Amino acid sequence: MSKKYYLSLVGIVLAGALLLTACNTGATADNASIIATSIEETLQATMETQAAEANATTAGSATATIDTTVSPTSAISGTPTTITLPTTDVSGDCLRVGLVDETIPDGTWVTPGQSFTKTWTIMNAGTCSWSTAYKLVFESGDQMNGPEYINLPMAVDSGRIVDISLDLKAYDYDGSYSGNWKLQTNEGVSFADLWVKIEVGTTPPQPYAVTSVVFVKETGLCLTGTTIYADITCQGAGTVFYYWVIDGVMQAQQHIYFDASSPTQTTAHTCVLPGGLYTIQIYIDIPNHQYFDIVANPCP
Repeated sequence: MSKKYYLSLVGIVLAGALLLTACNTGATADNASIIATSIEETLQATMETQAAEANATTAGSATATIDTTVSPTSAISGTPTTITLPTTDVSGDCLRVGLVDETIPDGTWVTPGQSFTKTWTIMNAGTCSWSTAYKLVFESGDQMNGPEYINLPMAVDSGRIVDISLDLKAYDYDGSYSGNWKLQTNEGVSFADLWVKIEVGTTPPQPYAVTSVVFVKETGLCLTGTTIYADITCQGAGTVFYYWVIDGVMQAQQHIYFDASSPTQTTAHTCVLPGGLYTIQIYIDIPNHQYFDIVANPCP
């Protein structure tokens, strides 16, 4: 309660008391004391009432406290989210290749500087499909002016066939050359070995083959055993595997190595040939797979 309001209230009470006293001049001292006590009690009660009202007003009109404290939030990580891409299953039967056909077989002769196209016809024999992101990649050896890689010309499902062609060029010098290539998935997984092998020269090499067999009889007694010779002539270098065939019975296999400096070599076979009708022959197994001329028994 304000001081001004308090003084006004006191004044009103005192005025009332004086008025009562004036109207009742016969009042005693005791009445005056009673009046004074009543005034004091009234003032006290009024002050207490005002104080209670003030407290209630303060409590009711109190402004709500706003909590301005900011709760910490979770830190934002700077690490990017990892996205797992689908991968090719290289286990089991996923990546398998079958060679159906090819051009420029191993050992093909080409002239120096000659351009040629090597083509593999292959089958996707695995369970995984090949997309056009799959490649044929050069791995090692002689590149022969070929590219580092080429993409497959088409998508190839399991069981389907595709032609893969490389445009190559022979080197300018005679010799044997070979280049190795591999198929590769779009994820860089290599599989399937493919290669190119050529012979470069100004003149084609001579084919390796036996061209003739000539029999020569050694003089001697047939009943005690005689040696029969055969001159074998081979074109080109290599090892010749052959059999003597006596009266239709093939004897043990033998072999002779030929090089360019010795195109004709002589082989011998010794046997006892009693009189009668017998035949002698030589079968060239490798490389010809061929019987040569049959001759009669030299000891009739």
